[in-house]
Amino acid sequence: SKSEIIHQCTYPTNPDKKIRVFDGEGIHVVRKGKAGHINYLPEGHYTLNDDAYILHKRNMDYDLSLKWFSYAYQYLFYEFSSSSDNGTWNKTAFFKYSTIDIPSLKEQQKITMKYDILNEYDFKLSEKQNVLENLLSREPTAR
Repeated sequence: SKSEIIHQCTYPTNPDKKIRVFDGEGIHVVRKGKAGHINYLPEGHYTLNDDAYILHKRNMDYDLSLKWFSYAYQYLFYEFSSSSDNGTWNKTAFFKYSTIDIPSLKEQQKITMKYDILNEYDFKLSEKQNVLENLLSREPTAR
């Protein structure tokens, strides 16, 4: 068991400089710019900066799929974001005023599978659209 989830490691080109690293599964929350946008992070090592938060599970008494949570509650993160060009996400208000209903882990997994399938279709459609746009942007050549 790790004693710390966030630690520092040496910057590759400058040993005097340190990089903050998160180890584990989490949800990446954009604080500035596209404030409130979230991404699910599977188990791994991630560098951190001041423009984002990482939400993670620790000492939790209930079953929660972070991937399901990121699908089900993206809208809620946007509700606590300012709408300016350089928007910010309000962490304090989010944790104070948000209400989150968590179904059984089995239900979370079923919902996550459906979202994963939809995301795969979305990805395939985007690829096809890119190919089509590329073909349409070419100038016709005479033969």
